[in-house]
Amino acid sequence: MLDIAFIDKMKHSPIHNYAVPGLTSWLIGAHTDKGCVRLFECERDHVEPIIPHSHRFDLHCLVLAGTVRNVLWVTRPLANVNVLSTQEDAYTATDHIYGGKCGEYKRGETKLVAAYRKTGSYSAGQTYGMKASEVHSIYFSKGAKVLFFEGPQLTDTNIVLEPFVAGETVPTFKVEPWMFTKE
Repeated sequence: MLDIAFIDKMKHSPIHNYAVPGLTSWLIGAHTDKGCVRLFECERDHVEPIIPHSHRFDLHCLVLAGTVRNVLWVTRPLANVNVLSTQEDAYTATDHIYGGKCGEYKRGETKLVAAYRKTGSYSAGQTYGMKASEVHSIYFSKGAKVLFFEGPQLTDTNIVLEPFVAGETVPTFKVEPWMFTKE
């Protein structure tokens, strides 16, 4: 297992409240066009939902402390909301084009999808990863520390899932003023 105290000495450039209260993203080393390494630390038991989303890069993570619950969302195109399996719910999948800063996005194309969840839980010493095209939600325990290997950017677009209920999209994707606070 990696020495957490050693990693702590390398962290810099914090971004606090990284999408949820109490989650901090630190850089470990430099951020280049080939990717970067981050350390995510959660100072509270994270129960607030992070809306299902994809990333612009592939990623691989090593849990150093605490636990992480990673929820992968399996989607398929949906032409008719009356054709859902018992496991699925209807969502609007919206492309969000990255604007160059944390939390800066422009809405793009939308489509109706059916989605269901596959959940994995990970504790210290375990790893998990995702492709840029995969959609997930994630929850961190109080005291969680996760080494996050971010690959090179593959696209400028994230996919966001928002519930589709009673014929309308419920707009759950928000970037609040308290999010992504730099020191």
